[in-house]
Amino acid sequence: MTPNEPLDVLGGISVEHFLREYWQKKPLLIRQALPEFESPITPDEMAGLSLEEDIESRIIIEQEGTQHWKLETGPFSEERFSELEGLNWTLLIQQLDAWLPEANALKKLFNFIPDWRVDDIMASYAPKGGSVGPHFDFYDVFLVQAYGERHWRLGQWCDATTPTRSDTNLSILEEFETSDDWVLKPGDILYVPPKLAHYGIAENDCITLSVGFRAPKALEALSSFTDYLCEKAKVNPFFSDPNRAHQSKSALISDNDKAALQQLLLDSISDKEMFNQWLGSFLSEPKNNQILIPDDDICGAQDALDALSQSDVVYKNEGSRFFYTTLDKDVYLSVDGESFKLNNAHFTFVQHLCVEDEFDAQSLLTYCNMLETQEVIAILLNKGSLQLESD
Repeated sequence: MTPNEPLDVLGGISVEHFLREYWQKKPLLIRQALPEFESPITPDEMAGLSLEEDIESRIIIEQEGTQHWKLETGPFSEERFSELEGLNWTLLIQQLDAWLPEANALKKLFNFIPDWRVDDIMASYAPKGGSVGPHFDFYDVFLVQAYGERHWRLGQWCDATTPTRSDTNLSILEEFETSDDWVLKPGDILYVPPKLAHYGIAENDCITLSVGFRAPKALEALSSFTDYLCEKAKVNPFFSDPNRAHQSKSALISDNDKAALQQLLLDSISDKEMFNQWLGSFLSEPKNNQILIPDDDICGAQDALDALSQSDVVYKNEGSRFFYTTLDKDVYLSVDGESFKLNNAHFTFVQHLCVEDEFDAQSLLTYCNMLETQEVIAILLNKGSLQLESD
């Protein structure tokens, strides 16, 4: 795929056009972006998933008794759904792509945005009238209509100071000013940029799949990085001032001292190797550790080689995150919160692991001709990021 190649999922415009004109700038409605699209999940199947302890699920009810915009978190019981009859409600299932291969395949249609920016696919089911209320997000989202019809209204641009309702702990907007108004049918897609208010109401029983993108908060990233530094850094330099001049006011923290102390901190966080190792670990951290099922039979490199030689196919865990970055003559593979520093001689191996979803076990063995790659495969099999299958 080239940047100038028209994409059906973008309504026939190119990636370059989309990024220049729409990405984080304005919405885009794409009628029949996915012709004859069939939902990968039914309402009953969504309800079934919400009964599971390991799956993140929520129900939002517009009004129940005197409570407005009420949030409930799963797992739920079958009885709870029978009690919702007659109410305007919505069921949300997070990270559907980790549990459903078809949803994971849908996510890949949007890989013109780097993988690390993609968060997950959320499924939203609602009967007629159901909604999660007028709101805005700080991240990009593609709303894929999968089943039934949903009426979408787009509103004003918002920010952290935009007033929200005081009678609920959900971020429901106090006011909503409609700027666009559409009904989406199966196969239609609506791109909504960050901070644009939107309000979707089910026209009938419907399912919308939200392909959401990550927008890390600066302070959260900084906190994570400094924690990583404190744990991993091999050098912890002390403040020094060999060229100190006389200072008459002993209680004053001088501008020179402030600048030197600030530089000490900046020097600590400017280690490129440490940043690469942390970044991959931070960005690949799984949303839900329950997706990883460890293979306790594989404890080392030889165990991995033996297991591969007796297997036919190796699969990536659907919910695992595989990324890589490079620095000088090294390549860093990051998987599910763990980073591996490898020599660039292993670049093809790393790229192969990140790009493909399944591997012929015998072909994968050809990459395991050195201890470094054997150990990586052993760790990934052990933690459940890679899974084996035999006939």
